[in-house]
Amino acid sequence: MYNQNFTQSDQPNLKTLLIIHIALLIGQLMFAMVCLSITPNKGFSFNTQEPFNWVAIVLTVGGFALSAFLYRMQLSAALKRVSAKEKLLNYTTAIIMRAAPLEAASMFCIVAYMLTGNTFFMGIAAIIILYFIVVIPTKDRVLTSLYLSAADLINDSTANY
Repeated sequence: MYNQNFTQSDQPNLKTLLIIHIALLIGQLMFAMVCLSITPNKGFSFNTQEPFNWVAIVLTVGGFALSAFLYRMQLSAALKRVSAKEKLLNYTTAIIMRAAPLEAASMFCIVAYMLTGNTFFMGIAAIIILYFIVVIPTKDRVLTSLYLSAADLINDSTANY
């Protein structure tokens, strides 16, 4: 059975949310840097007959679409919660669900680059990584998304922010 009683150390907080997001971002960056350094024969080409090109495009577009859908779905669930703690817990889930499809597409593109040396794939991965940077969950962004104020976080007696 799922236990919904949280201890102080179990509480979601903004710092944890930021650490999760940055860890996902750094994982992509480090993998891309390793692949850039070990891949010989680099070059750019977009051959319409190459299936990797189309798979990368479909995964990326599909990843962005699925990411937005899952994020909105989880955000609406978070907004139905009463306490700031519960909203933030659901928002953390929303952030992870937004990141997962995009990280999968990014990793596919980086691996495709490593296998082919085609910088087209690294360009797509760079677009996804830039999106990760743009949507970093700042305190203001979290509060705005959840319709909370800083006072709501302070007034939530069980929260650890």
